[in-house]
Amino acid sequence: MWDTTEDPRILLAERTCRYFENILANAKLPGQWDRRGALEALKKISSKVQEMKFSYIPPAELSRSEMAAEIQKKTARILECLGGEGWAERFLEAAKREERGRVEEHISRIRFSLNILYNLPARLALGEVSEPAYAVDIRAGRILSASAHPGRKELTLCKVSMGRALTVITNVKGVEEGATYAISLLPPRRIGGVLSEGMFLGSEDGLLKVEKGEGELLRRVEDKYLKEVRREVLTFIRGD
Repeated sequence: MWDTTEDPRILLAERTCRYFENILANAKLPGQWDRRGALEALKKISSKVQEMKFSYIPPAELSRSEMAAEIQKKTARILECLGGEGWAERFLEAAKREERGRVEEHISRIRFSLNILYNLPARLALGEVSEPAYAVDIRAGRILSASAHPGRKELTLCKVSMGRALTVITNVKGVEEGATYAISLLPPRRIGGVLSEGMFLGSEDGLLKVEKGEGELLRRVEDKYLKEVRREVLTFIRGD
């Protein structure tokens, strides 16, 4: 029997519900959106995640369950409450110049949360996996550009395409424009004043290049590439 109370994918979804609630309850986003409706939908998601946690149902079966479908349905509802397609662009357009940095950070955190919750079934479909690194999405990202970080020259600022453009900052040199790498989608954080939305998977051998389509979910990665992602996931689950 699979112990769902210790499944890192479910534990991360549980932690993300608390993280997301704080954002939705307190974020000052310009323009009109349905904060109450978003919080109500998130409350129902949290309830379904708790059902999953104490279900002891095998992960592959959970991924096809009513609980998983309801989590996706309510996550889509939150997206509607934010304004539907183009919601992030509208928030940015409505933001005053002095607000843009804060609004961008809210948007990145919301995107992370929506992704964790909506794609939970896809991660559960990996089966009985106890590796914490697979609690977040690890996807193929193509490098659009790689340049020196404006505030910290020892870092490289990369624009990455994986269905949408995002920013990933790394201390590894030699990132190749046009190449495709394995990238984990992590809680956004500012590094030297610039928001980074993920992390390259790497080891002593360098960064992990992949031959996958942009945005494709990577289902298995050698353990040597997972150490740093594992640490970040466990830190987030603990709430550190």
